Amino acid sequence: MTTAYGHAEVGPSSSRVGGTRDVPENHAQTCLRFWGTCARPVGCGRRARAATVTRTARVTAALITATLATAVSGAAAGTVGTAGTAGAADAPLRVVAAENFWGNIASQVGGRDAHVTSLITDPNADPHLFETNAQDAATLAQAQVVIENGAGYDTWMSSLLAADGGHPRIVTAASVLHVGGSDPNPHLWYDIPRVPAVAAAMASALTKAAPQDASTFSKNLSTFDRSLAPLKQTIASIEQQFHNVPVAYTGTCWPTRTST
Repeated sequence: MTTAYGHAEVGPSSSRVGGTRDVPENHAQTCLRFWGTCARPVGCGRRARAATVTRTARVTAALITATLATAVSGAAAGTVGTAGTAGAADAPLRVVAAENFWGNIASQVGGRDAHVTSLITDPNADPHLFETNAQDAATLAQAQVVIENGAGYDTWMSSLLAADGGHPRIVTAASVLHVGGSDPNPHLWYDIPRVPAVAAAMASALTKAAPQDASTFSKNLSTFDRSLAPLKQTIASIEQQFHNVPVAYTGTCWPTRTST
């Protein structure tokens, strides 16, 4: 396995799109075992360009995501949403997430009081080209809370929601983080310091749908936030070690921050 400061050379095999190197075929399997899908996003296979890493830059996105798997997998194991043995009166909330990386967080926040279904679970699926089916529509129609990425990443959700006769509470990560514009970076889950804001929006939606479980959602949210501490420490260490180091990276797939 090779490692580079970008997504073009994170695994042993890569594909080429339009003559430029694109995300490796097994990118999700090698780097996103926990988070799920970021498979070959359209528009990400741009020519490599130089950048200067500053104190707040996300230098090694592959390492960050791999570390995240270790940082929060323990929390995930303890709070995965399940139907359990609850009776009809206190049945878990039905939650549907467009992508499984947001679905996993929803499971951690919802715990036993939320049954989460993710529409995209295959790490090799391209969300930009994902085609929904009748089963997806039926699943979404039963949802009480819906979670989507937004920012052009899962536009097919709009069609599903438009055809849905229900009135679920919808959490759109891009809206929570105020990400918009004509060409936004949709890979919001890589911006680790801002992920807790999306998790908090999930907790709020779950609480409004099931106020009797508010204390559980709040406790689980705090557990999730704490689980990110090792990852944040790793990011800080990388930023300090590679401060002002020139880096070649491909496109704008990785959220980066610069300071003067």
